[in-house]
Amino acid sequence: MIRFPLPYRIGEDFGPGNADEKIRCEAGTYASLQGNCFDIPIPRLYGFALSDGETLENLPPLIQWIQRFKRRFISWLGHPIPSKNIRSQRRSDNIIGTGYLLMEYIEPSRGTMLSNTWMDSQHDMQLRTNLFRGSLSRVPLPRIGSFIIDDHKGFLVLAYRLLCVEIQLLENGRMLTDIHRDYTYSTVDSYLTDILTFHVHRFRNIFVDKDRNITCLVDLEWACSRLIEMFNPPHWLTHKGVDELVLSDYDAVRTEFMGIMTAEEKRQDPTAMERDNSKELRQILPAVMKNSWATGTFWYASALSSPSGLFGIFKEHI
Repeated sequence: MIRFPLPYRIGEDFGPGNADEKIRCEAGTYASLQGNCFDIPIPRLYGFALSDGETLENLPPLIQWIQRFKRRFISWLGHPIPSKNIRSQRRSDNIIGTGYLLMEYIEPSRGTMLSNTWMDSQHDMQLRTNLFRGSLSRVPLPRIGSFIIDDHKGFLVLAYRLLCVEIQLLENGRMLTDIHRDYTYSTVDSYLTDILTFHVHRFRNIFVDKDRNITCLVDLEWACSRLIEMFNPPHWLTHKGVDELVLSDYDAVRTEFMGIMTAEEKRQDPTAMERDNSKELRQILPAVMKNSWATGTFWYASALSSPSGLFGIFKEHI
């Protein structure tokens, strides 16, 4: 499957380079999950190209085996490990004039979109339990921003601004966000200030089997590294918009979600947690999420992440 950015939807004319930025960040997200979250099922990324003809592609099978041992040796030395995508020696003429991502197509046999079946069985506790498992947020990151794959050596680096959908929607409306493309945040205060100045959970991008086990996550655009206080249970757990939540209904499912999450963290292999340096985050994240709900931080984070729902959330909950 080939995916193209839509320049007329992401403000390319207002912010030249937005389309390439979106491709870089989405490719970086795939590389990050493939390297750090092995149990998260995602489509295989075969390669991508930028508007100037620069292409990064997967290595041939034989070279992949050689590179696998090379990456393992590099990791033992404590050095950064290159991703599986490297700069192609052949430069494309790119007659279409835009970049693209080339990735695996998800066959219907692998699952169906959660949005197609959620309403039919959203109250089934066993199916919800299967759905609420995962390890997507287990890797602690040093900065707030977005991953990209370095053009020259194929290294995965956290080097671009936090590219969320709200930023490019505003730039598409010709609103200046004043957040430079190569700017990342090291403090919470600077990030929140910029969010307020210019101011996803999408379950149709989750594929599940008949028992509601996640079989694939697709469309990883707009994924980025955020501060830990902005991690919250999905607002769609009761099939309501973030500014339409009924507290009693949502809190019941949220409590169930947090219980399963806490149990999953305790169930993880301690030696594996030590290897990926995520033990501290695994212990802290459930507590932070529970405290966020108790103190009302949940609503502040939801408002900051949802321009369309900001005023309703502020009026009802803040």
